[in-house]
Amino acid sequence: MPAISQQEHEDLLHLLVSSVPDYAIVLLDPAGNIVSWNEGAQRIKGYDHEEIIGKHFSCFYPDEDQADNKPAEVLATAEKLGRFEGLGWRVRKDGSKFYANVLVMALRDSSGNLRGFGKVTKDMTSTKEANDKILRSQQELEILNTELANARDQAQAASRSKSEFVANMSHEIRTPMNGIIGMCNVMLTTSLTPDQRHYAETIKVASNALLTIINDILDFSKIEAGKIVLECLDFDPVQIIENACEILASVARQKKLSIMSYIDPKIPSILFGDRERLRQILINLVGNAIKFSDSGEIVVRAVLCSVHNNVANIRFSVTDNGMGMSATEIEKLFKAFVQADGSISRKFGGSGLGLSISKNLVELMNGTIGVESVKGSGSTFWFNVPLEFSIHLPLINTKTELEGVKVLIVDDEPNAREIVHNYVTSWGMRNGSVSDVDEGLQRLRQAYIEGDSYQVVIVDLVMPNKTGIDMAREIFKDPAIASTNLILLTAFDTPGLGTQALELGFKGYVTKPVRQSQLLDCLLQVTCGKYPFIGQTASDASPNPGSGTKVARRELILVAEDHTINQQVAQLYLDNLGFNCNIVSNGIEVLSALAENQYDLILMDCQMPEMDGLTAAAAIRNMEKSTGKHIPIVAMTASAMQGDREICLVAGMDDYISKPIDFSPLRKMLEKWLPLNKKAVVQVTTQQQLQNRDLPIDLDHLKQHYDTHTERLVKMFLLEVPLHSAIINESIVQENSPQLLEAAHGLKGLCYTLRANAMSDVCEQFEIAGSKGDWKKCLMYTTRLEYEFTRLQNYLKANAFEA
Repeated sequence: MPAISQQEHEDLLHLLVSSVPDYAIVLLDPAGNIVSWNEGAQRIKGYDHEEIIGKHFSCFYPDEDQADNKPAEVLATAEKLGRFEGLGWRVRKDGSKFYANVLVMALRDSSGNLRGFGKVTKDMTSTKEANDKILRSQQELEILNTELANARDQAQAASRSKSEFVANMSHEIRTPMNGIIGMCNVMLTTSLTPDQRHYAETIKVASNALLTIINDILDFSKIEAGKIVLECLDFDPVQIIENACEILASVARQKKLSIMSYIDPKIPSILFGDRERLRQILINLVGNAIKFSDSGEIVVRAVLCSVHNNVANIRFSVTDNGMGMSATEIEKLFKAFVQADGSISRKFGGSGLGLSISKNLVELMNGTIGVESVKGSGSTFWFNVPLEFSIHLPLINTKTELEGVKVLIVDDEPNAREIVHNYVTSWGMRNGSVSDVDEGLQRLRQAYIEGDSYQVVIVDLVMPNKTGIDMAREIFKDPAIASTNLILLTAFDTPGLGTQALELGFKGYVTKPVRQSQLLDCLLQVTCGKYPFIGQTASDASPNPGSGTKVARRELILVAEDHTINQQVAQLYLDNLGFNCNIVSNGIEVLSALAENQYDLILMDCQMPEMDGLTAAAAIRNMEKSTGKHIPIVAMTASAMQGDREICLVAGMDDYISKPIDFSPLRKMLEKWLPLNKKAVVQVTTQQQLQNRDLPIDLDHLKQHYDTHTERLVKMFLLEVPLHSAIINESIVQENSPQLLEAAHGLKGLCYTLRANAMSDVCEQFEIAGSKGDWKKCLMYTTRLEYEFTRLQNYLKANAFEA
């Protein structure tokens, strides 16, 4: 390759510099005058080559920069440091501005003498505008984020305020509502005219409806705030489903609706989940079915869909023959405060929250919920939920005793026949079913002729043409089939009908809606002779081991509670436990009481007027900083919202007990914070107490200890007994053991305090039988409780006690 001459080298370099289109390359003399520039400089700055040569490069600077002598500073920096680099606005020939990236370099010869400056400029206007736009967007985003954060904080504050408001209002509203309902129950046990009874029942129904709406609003608020937490425990699915149907059975019958349930026998006997929320969903769906149906049947089903990894996928459904819904109406369902039709909402009432709450609860259980409906042809609401079960539970094989037993079902309702058929066949029984009495009699006689008689007939009471009683009479008149065992299906609220059926010759009766367990027990009793022993056992007659003995404690307790009845209950409980107590109504009175007495423990309600329990607790802890003392404070609250316990502890309280306060939890709480010191107690057992145990109520003891307050306490007691009795009876019907134990415990505490010893003993038996699930004994004890209460009332009258 031939060598390139110096001139050719310079020419090529000049060509390269001149041809760079995006950069303005300018050569300056030592004074800053333009000596030469390339085509890029001409394009960027707008000057022709001829008109710019010889001008000072400061002509590219805006007036404000020239006034500040910026061009001279640039050259001085470049000369001193060898280069200058910076960003800034520059001016074109036409006066328009552009944003430039500028590099100025000092040019020196081999001797180090300054020969001029080389200046390279790039137009960065588009980049500057893009960066400015990004910066503006970032600033706008920061402003928006700040606004969103403020909005979030405001929303959270509003949510907290709403939750607090709902909790406070639920507490304030529920207390008088429970009082209204309770007094209605008491009133309905007295002698009333027909009109008065109607008015009282109307008030009770309206109060219960209002209480339901209050509970719905509270639940919705909890769900909206993400405060709902499932409480998973072992439970019996059969009991939950059948109880939900029983609770609403009387309402259905008032509308002449038939309600029935079927639980797939393949469903595991013990499941793990939130039984109360499951019951709530079922009651809501069944309640809606009743509300929007005028005739026909309501069928509740639970079917085992699949089992995988110890989890049962169960489909629950509620089918009715109501008005049905269109596709448009179905789209509106499961939304808060919405019903399918506004006119329906006006006609039937309701908060419109039930389905929305149910949907949220089902989804919280990792399930799905939906509805299938045709306008005018009824609806089926369903939900699927996965529930764990234990494969290690022992199986009690009682059903094999029924294998091969031949049973005939006589019922005009197809669904009822199907349900009973599925149950009896799952237990290995041979089954036939018919829809009327005449066909049933024909089947019985034909089976006798064939030498394969039916051993049991399950017959419905109410059927067209002939009833179940009519069929029984026909059977007993025919020697060929007279030995057949008869079981009557009857409505559970028909007074005395079960007894009448037994007197007519039926071997047993099962109430509707049919409960799987009751049907099984009845069949076992009838076919295998396993009738329950309903007499009194030695354990039934054993006296209450703690009755007649009181442990007197020297500790003094302060009770802070603003409701009078709750004050009385607390005083009775503490007296029963042997403690002395003082009672105040608000936080201000708490602080005053502490200034006058030394207390060993404080039971503090959280919501009180003037000064609430939380504020009072904080004030007490602040005062204790100077004394070094520490009084245990136990919070008493209705626990309307989750997190109450944590709030109480943060406020300085030591522990927490939920309302309504029950005797047993209170006793355990006091044992925890005031452990029994044998030196601080006195056993009090008098001969007179032992002699008076046989009396319905020990008036001598009451007058001795309560003096002029005796009459008032007995009056309150006589009002409280029917309330507790109603809850006990309801618990037995629903087979709700926790509720029964709570009610029996509460009544037992009241009975013991007023020395109603016989009634106290009955309550003790309720606790024993209820904890074992022995509902037949519980039913027997209800009669004994009524007897003892009547005996007590008569004793008071005989002793001229004005109660």
